[in-house]
Amino acid sequence: MSRPAPPSGFVQLVLLPQDSFYLEVPMQIATTVCLYPLKYLWYIGWCVLGVSGSLVDETGDAVELDGELVDRGVYRYDVPGGNILSHAVDPEVIKQRTHTNSATTATRENFREKVLKRDGRCVWTGVDDGVGMHIIPYARGDEACPRIVPFHWIQLIIENRPTEENLSSLRSINDIRNGFYAAPDIHSHLDQQRIAVLVTPNPILDTTDIPNRCQRRLEDDVSYPPNSRYTLQWITTPSSRSTRERIPNNNDATFANRRQKPARLLLHYRYGAAAVKNWGKNVAVLIQYHQPNRPPVPTPAPMGPSKAKHDRSASIKKREKRRREEEREGAGAGMEQAGGRNEGGTSAATAVESEAQDIWDEHDVMLFFWGNSKAAQERRAKEEADHREYLEKWRSGIPRNPLNV
Repeated sequence: MSRPAPPSGFVQLVLLPQDSFYLEVPMQIATTVCLYPLKYLWYIGWCVLGVSGSLVDETGDAVELDGELVDRGVYRYDVPGGNILSHAVDPEVIKQRTHTNSATTATRENFREKVLKRDGRCVWTGVDDGVGMHIIPYARGDEACPRIVPFHWIQLIIENRPTEENLSSLRSINDIRNGFYAAPDIHSHLDQQRIAVLVTPNPILDTTDIPNRCQRRLEDDVSYPPNSRYTLQWITTPSSRSTRERIPNNNDATFANRRQKPARLLLHYRYGAAAVKNWGKNVAVLIQYHQPNRPPVPTPAPMGPSKAKHDRSASIKKREKRRREEEREGAGAGMEQAGGRNEGGTSAATAVESEAQDIWDEHDVMLFFWGNSKAAQERRAKEEADHREYLEKWRSGIPRNPLNV
């Protein structure tokens, strides 16, 4: 699928060789959420691919990160060693190869109470009324794979990317490190990927690379963290002035105490997912990237009643309904409006892209990238080697010529 030139007011961030998958980023967004928009593109590439790289221009030359975006410019996220997907494994196989222990899932209300104790009130507005807002969505975090072995999505995210944080005990969707206490409308916008939380400092951006936080009056029982920022940012254009006033851009979170803060790794993942949904192009090539003629994975006969939150067909229907609603509202320019701008494209290509997005949403795309990082491949190789060693030891313990009794 060819890559058309970006329209005026946009830049493209190419993430894979041969222009196969890229983000089309609005300049207005990039320059609003970061003082160094080229550095911001670098951060986005790092979030989505899950591997270290550098930002270069279309010809492969390094760019000055303190420079300005060029209208209709094309940039590339350059990864040492070239194509990270040269030996890609698809998400279904990643899920099947990942053995994890099931964690007891607490109720949503219990999660709400836990984050409220830490946060005191909505971390971005200060209002008392709020909900427990998951970073990794509730419907995905403890999602179990119906084939071969159980897995937890949140555990796949943690295990597939190195981090300086100690997240070995983060096993459940309802861990306090997977959320905030937030006003209901903020929760709604996050669910729709219209907003995202940028945590700094991180390996690319410092706290001073982000615009000064929106000033608001704080209650006496909360304060800003001294050395970090959890900045709520609009990565789509708010639909109304009242929305912008109620949920201002570049608004930093406050907390009531020093309990464990939201996991930085999960926030980087979620920021990447929001970028993929709003700006991702050519999702279809990812599905066919590693094995163009992969047959469908056979589905075993159901055992007992299915759970609604694990029903992928139901998810597709909900996504279709949400897409229609967002098209009416004019929101979402990426995955949710496949092929809406058809420069140099065809209706057939648009149909292929739309069908691909019914199969993979932004979380599937993120798992595909993070699950194929070098660290993830090394982890799976070690697991397979350990399993082979276990089988060899087991076989060596079986008598070669057992006596007949």
